[in-house]
Amino acid sequence: MQNRFLRTLFLLVILNLLVKPIWIFAIDRRVQNITGFAAYGAYYAMLSFCFLFTMVLDPGLNIRLSRDAASHPDRLPRILSEAIRLKLFLILCFWVLLIPTAAMAGITDWGTLLSVALLFTCSSFMSMVRHFMSGAQFFRQEAWLSVVDKSIVILLVGSLMLLPHAASIVTVRVFVWVQVAALMKAGRNAGFRLKPLIKLARVFRDPGQGLGRHAGRGDEPCRMPGGAGGQLIPLQHQDVRPAGLGEVIGRRGADDAAPDNNGAGMGGKGLRQGVTPKVR
Repeated sequence: MQNRFLRTLFLLVILNLLVKPIWIFAIDRRVQNITGFAAYGAYYAMLSFCFLFTMVLDPGLNIRLSRDAASHPDRLPRILSEAIRLKLFLILCFWVLLIPTAAMAGITDWGTLLSVALLFTCSSFMSMVRHFMSGAQFFRQEAWLSVVDKSIVILLVGSLMLLPHAASIVTVRVFVWVQVAALMKAGRNAGFRLKPLIKLARVFRDPGQGLGRHAGRGDEPCRMPGGAGGQLIPLQHQDVRPAGLGEVIGRRGADDAAPDNNGAGMGGKGLRQGVTPKVR
């Protein structure tokens, strides 16, 4: 396990060293130069404004998800489906708070604001998926997922920059929408990789048991104690000891015959005590 973690960590470092410098110096810097300082400055202002609401998108959900995925590997589909439902609710809260606040702040460039807000939404969702993969010990998939979106943007935006009229094609909104499309593509690939494990239909059909709680069967009808398939388990597992012969006979119904205290009946007292009567 330690060797596997170290190999994956080395892969993660190598991938980021290859992709992130190209992203910073060849893509982001050139977009800034092509679009102009005014347009890029407005885009950066929208980034800063949306960043104020990131605490709504992730109030500690990613850390909790990673911890639960590592602690309960047998409940990964249930844990992730519960996290997706909670993430959708947080995204709704994010948009409900963002739009009225932007209107009160006097923001007029709604096109750039909404595209940047969508970028933050997709990025937050992708971060949740990466934390789940890390907690579930899918380290190699998480390492590749960390650079897939940036690689797609490098290929697409880099290709547009090679065109003769790049200044009229590469705009701030185009740059943002390419990032959104790259995040969606990366999330789609991650969903296909986790498809044998995750059934997204449970997000709306299976209520789950919640993060940090054990999966129970409280909604099932009462039955004999045991596991699946009608298997019974020994009574001693339920702190019930088997009754002795004397206890069973001593608790019989009121319609039974009265005991023969003189030992005159068949077997008499000796039979009730489990002792064979002596024959004289």
